[in-house]
Formats: sequence, structure tokens, C-alpha cells
Amino acid sequence: MDFSPVHNLPVLTRRAAMSKVLTSPVKRWPGTITIPDFLTFDQAMAWEEALSNGKKLLPEIQFEYKDDGSIDTSKLTEEHLKFFGMTHSLKYANEALPGIKACVLEWNLKDFDPENFPATPRQSRVDLIGWIISEITKLYKEENEVPNELSPTPSNG
Repeated sequence: MDFSPVHNLPVLTRRAAMSKVLTSPVKRWPGTITIPDFLTFDQAMAWEEALSNGKKLLPEIQFEYKDDGSIDTSKLTEEHLKFFGMTHSLKYANEALPGIKACVLEWNLKDFDPENFPATPRQSRVDLIGWIISEITKLYKEENEVPNELSPTPSNG
């Protein structure tokens, strides 16, 4: 741990003390990414701006969500299908990347450079970006769960 030479207090780095390490489901880029347990104001602003910019490319539609934060696919319409087609586009990915990069603390994916984020192979890119967007969205919408909270143990009261 680094300490401030002035105050002899720990210096905080980009990797938060409390974070989530997530395993990539994308075969092309196995490994992990690390996201924080909560977003800072800067991260939340970058995420909101990326979503806003991406939404400008999309039709005006509403999604219904399940309790776990995922989209309720049983209620999809033709407009929703157009949305999913757009999320596969390079334009949408390009708008999402600044928000993604602001929220991912560490990239530990094989043969992957986040500074030169790969656009191909297309399906792998779509899967990776979709997965990361889903994870950050869950984090952003999280309201009641306390990060890293230990389960209470019964007392012998």
C-alpha cells in the first residue's frame, strides 16, 4: 500500500478496496474484469453520459426489468428487436465505451487491450460489450444490496 508523504495516510488508487472481480463469459477473451462495489460521481456521470449518447441512436422505447436487473424478454416487441439490432452496431458500442472504460477498474482478459478496444470479431465484441453493460447496469441500479456484507450469524441469545 502506498502512503502519502505529507499525511502518512493510505493513498487511494484506481482499484477500490472493495470491488467485484467478474469472469468473462466470452470465449475469445477469457479472464476477468474488476468493477467497483459502487460508482463514484465521476464514474456515474461518465456512465449516464454514455447511456444518453447511446440512446440518441435508439428508438424511443421502454423496457420492463426483472428484479435481478435483467430485461424481461417475455415482453419484447418489434421496437425492442430494433434496439437489440442497434446494440450490435459499432456506433452504439463507440458511444458506450467511455462509460465502460470509466467503470472498469482492471482488465485481465487474454490478448485484450482496452486502449485499443477490438471491434472484431464482431460477435465476440457484441458479447463482451453486452456482458459488461449488463454488469455495470446492475451495479448502477443496485439499491438495497450492501456490498461485501457478511451474513448475520445466529446468536445464542
